[in-house]
This record gives sequence, C-alpha cells and structure tokens, in this order.
Amino acid sequence: MENKMTQAKAIEYVLNNEAIKALLPEDVTERLTSLVTALAKKKNTPKKPTKTQTENATLLNAIIGRMEMGKKYTITEMINVFPECAGLFPSKISAVIKSVWDKPDNEGNIPEGAIIHREEIKGKAYFSLIATEDETEGEGE
Repeated sequence: MENKMTQAKAIEYVLNNEAIKALLPEDVTERLTSLVTALAKKKNTPKKPTKTQTENATLLNAIIGRMEMGKKYTITEMINVFPECAGLFPSKISAVIKSVWDKPDNEGNIPEGAIIHREEIKGKAYFSLIATEDETEGEGE
C-alpha cells in the first residue's frame, strides 16, 4: 500500500524533477505547488463524524449502560428489554455491537477494565460485558 501513487505524490514527482519542471510554464508550476499544499491541508483536517456514526455511538453507549456485568444477552433480548433498542432491526444492533466486541474500546464507550464478549451457544449469539483478565484476578466464575 505504501507504493500507491496519489495525486500529491504525482504532483510532487513533477515538481521535484528539474527536467520536467524546466518545461512547465511558471503559472503551471505555481498552480501545482498550491494543489500540493491544498491536498496536504485536506489530508490533515480532522473529519467530523457523520450523522449515522453519531447515532451509532449514542446507541452503543445506551446499550453498554444497560448491560449488567457478566449477564448474557441475545440481540432479541436487547431489543425487548432495552428501550433504546425498541423498534430497531437486529442487524442494526449487531452491527453496532460488532464494532467493539472482544476489542478494548479506545473511545471510552466501555467501562475501563471491561470488554463486550461474544459467545455462541447452540448456534445463538450471546453478548456480555465482562471484566478483562487484569480485573478478574482473584475472582471465580
């Protein structure tokens, strides 16, 4: 992936090659230089989350806030028990939870020292909020 030719790399190649640059009119060289600057600025600008991303983060926070530590929930149970999930399709809930299950959460959605764990029992997926290994020392199941 590092060898991918981007617009900025292509323009920089032209500007850094003295033989090619000598053939270009000065106004073209100035325009290419400003394009490289604009592309670099665009790349470094932080992106605002989309409406869907914001809604999904809010839903994830609500689900995690309702989950009890160690209790197993199916997607259907979440829809029936959690008011925030009422009326949503199971695929929506699954997609939101899938973004964080069995991963440490870097955005602060999941309480520190816990993860959402997915477990399949007889073909049915169960999700639970569990303590990470550091938190479970000295606790028994």
